[in-house]
Amino acid sequence: MESEVVRLERAAFAAAALASVTRLHLLQLLGNNPLLPSHHVSEVDEDGGVGLTLLTHAVRLGVPAVLKHLDMLRHAGLVRKTVVDRRAYYRRDEDALRKALKDIREAL
Repeated sequence: MESEVVRLERAAFAAAALASVTRLHLLQLLGNNPLLPSHHVSEVDEDGGVGLTLLTHAVRLGVPAVLKHLDMLRHAGLVRKTVVDRRAYYRRDEDALRKALKDIREAL
């Protein structure tokens, strides 16, 4: 059985990962690809993952800043990364996001 402290720590970490306008914007973009410009087809893989170049343009930040935000979301388990032909693609993990929101809600 999971301890209350572990559950609260997990909820706090998820809340911290979501506590950024940029990270919320990235999650929105990764969950709703129609929001992305259609002329960047090569920036979306066959599984719906979105390339770093497109994400940096969409949030209007440089690559290092976007990578930092994506790394935090990945560390929280909310985003998955795949590499195809040396290109990184990111996608939102819907199950993990639902679980994180449930953990936060239950912690309150």
